[in-house]
Amino acid sequence: MNKKSDVAQGDLEFSDINLSLAEFFMDKWALGVTGHYYEFKLPNSSYRQVNGDLGLIYTPKSHIGWALVVYNIMGENKDIPEAIRPKTTVAGGFNYIYKAMVRFRVDATSESVYMAGLETYLNQFIITRFGYSNDTDDQRELITAGVGFKGPRFALNYAYQGNPQNSGDYRHSVDLEIPF
Repeated sequence: MNKKSDVAQGDLEFSDINLSLAEFFMDKWALGVTGHYYEFKLPNSSYRQVNGDLGLIYTPKSHIGWALVVYNIMGENKDIPEAIRPKTTVAGGFNYIYKAMVRFRVDATSESVYMAGLETYLNQFIITRFGYSNDTDDQRELITAGVGFKGPRFALNYAYQGNPQNSGDYRHSVDLEIPF
């Protein structure tokens, strides 16, 4: 992911190269890990950091799931200015699937971010997604919408994320999944 934004120190160019792996390790329990290589470029300085996330999912029933994630488990790089530094946080979430056609999800983090999302399958392959996020510390609300194709051999997803109060605060993303 590459992102440009304005911060107090000037124009920020941020990139996050990541790799995620996950697998069930026992009945109803899954573990996931993501490795990150962060790069921050400001007008007069640049910073790099390697970090990771660790997640645990429990699915007591096929249509219900609980999750716990620790972000930036290797700690915070104190050399990076606090305003742009990836913070070590904890998040929890709940997932409910209705008749394999509708998925509802809520999440909350230790950094006062609350999220909700709805995903619906229009048919066997096409998915629509809608969501809402509120970062109460930064007073930043986001609305999301997306569409995806989930085929038997690969998946392709598009998403739009925008701030209704700030027309310059938006992003588009494209995601390609190839299971192996």
